[in-house]
Amino acid sequence: MLSRRFLVLLTCLGPLLTPPPLFSNDPVFGPGGHFYQAIQSPSISWNDAHLAASSILFQGRPGHLATIATAEEDNFVNEVRIALVGAECSGAVELWLGGYQDQAYAEPGGGWFWINDEGPIEGYTNCIQGEPNNSSALGEEEYLALGSCGVFGWNDEGYVGNIGGFVVEFDSGVFADAGLDQVKTTCSEIVHLDAGASQPNDALFHWTIVSKPGGSLAAIDDQNTRTPSFVADLPGTYLIQLTVSDGDYSASDELLVRVSCPVFRRGDSNGAGRTDLADAVYTLDFLFQTGEPIRCTDAADANDDGTINIADPVYVLLYLFLGAAPPPLPGSETCGPDPTADQLQECRYLPENCRP
Repeated sequence: MLSRRFLVLLTCLGPLLTPPPLFSNDPVFGPGGHFYQAIQSPSISWNDAHLAASSILFQGRPGHLATIATAEEDNFVNEVRIALVGAECSGAVELWLGGYQDQAYAEPGGGWFWINDEGPIEGYTNCIQGEPNNSSALGEEEYLALGSCGVFGWNDEGYVGNIGGFVVEFDSGVFADAGLDQVKTTCSEIVHLDAGASQPNDALFHWTIVSKPGGSLAAIDDQNTRTPSFVADLPGTYLIQLTVSDGDYSASDELLVRVSCPVFRRGDSNGAGRTDLADAVYTLDFLFQTGEPIRCTDAADANDDGTINIADPVYVLLYLFLGAAPPPLPGSETCGPDPTADQLQECRYLPENCRP
């Protein structure tokens, strides 16, 4: 070990935090843009774990035993540990970290350092109560382990019988974060996308619309940037995919954009998704109080005069059978919002009623 000629004392200052949800022991993205992986290897020595961690590659990059700089990182790494060995006191539950003690310093708290020349273990620490204590009867406790029987914290360890493996940290990697799902309630609203915590910062970004409502003409503007946008032109669900690449490795993430906006087909008074003879009959039945209520009065207003009267079914019949002008916007062939302000009820068609 390298000798450090200044006094470093390992003290217990770190707070106990509420753990986040559990993770698998595959590499997982964590604080600071780093990835972490718990490796099960019962009774492995710290030196062997140190060598093993540096030989493990993730996206072509070597790892190292995890070093902890903040409470957030500590809490996250502990959950990676729990996902592998469990939270209870059953078997070897301690995992090696990248902390060691320089033998030139006094026991038990002197001369603790992180590997990779990260310097002394100071600032944030999280020792289990009474640790470090150099209490092993089988030899010096010169290395740092995470966790104990049902306890979240650090322990100086020398007995490999307590060790269940080690935690590997990868300082960088490709990670895709497409952001949270979005809900929109107005027509033709601009949807802003953001690659958020995606790594690395200088990565190549590519956004695609995997699926969208039938008839939608939505397309992503500037789809190779971190923060593009698109117009959600029809109600329904848009599935968006983000791919992040560093030129050698790539990762993907998806989000859903759900749009529920007041759109309809002009003249479609029965809400069947088309304008035909049945709509004229439906409106006549309503007007003479023998039919069902009209759920979408904007659609029944075939001539767009802001009221429902006999002129509306007549307008539809003239259009269908005598070649008269088609219903005003949004028209009878496509869905869209009402461009005319009136007192009629807004319509919110189901996506299937807006298909061509």
